[in-house]
Amino acid sequence: MIYLRAVKDDDMQNLVDLWIRAWKTLPLGINFEGRRNWLPGHLAQLQASGSHLIGVDKNGEIFAFMTINPHTGWMDQMVVDPDFFGFGVAKMLADEAKRISPGFIELDVNKANERAIRFYRRQGFNIIGGGRSQNSGLDTHIMRWSATAPR
Repeated sequence: MIYLRAVKDDDMQNLVDLWIRAWKTLPLGINFEGRRNWLPGHLAQLQASGSHLIGVDKNGEIFAFMTINPHTGWMDQMVVDPDFFGFGVAKMLADEAKRISPGFIELDVNKANERAIRFYRRQGFNIIGGGRSQNSGLDTHIMRWSATAPR
């Protein structure tokens, strides 16, 4: 059975491994393994600032997760195990993010992550600007979904 649930403290090691495995599918030249110790603190900071940390569970193990702050509309992370790409899991998370933050959602996505950009466009997100990742220095798109935007 697959279902959404809040991430628990004892899920953290699995989340870190999942995050690294998913990012390694992209040819970005970033040492994500070297960021292993950074992610738990980052997720804790997001939660402390009001973000929800939601996972997709199958048989007691998280295989996808996202963060969404209902107060700011900021989605900082959306990660899906590569073995589950194309099975609707990211859409499940995007729909939950829209439920939690029903007015709007903003995020940044690496310009080189064409798969994610296509996905977000299908979910009604539009590119509204650009930036640069503080962590990697790579160029990003700022994307926004709005409940009031024409589809």
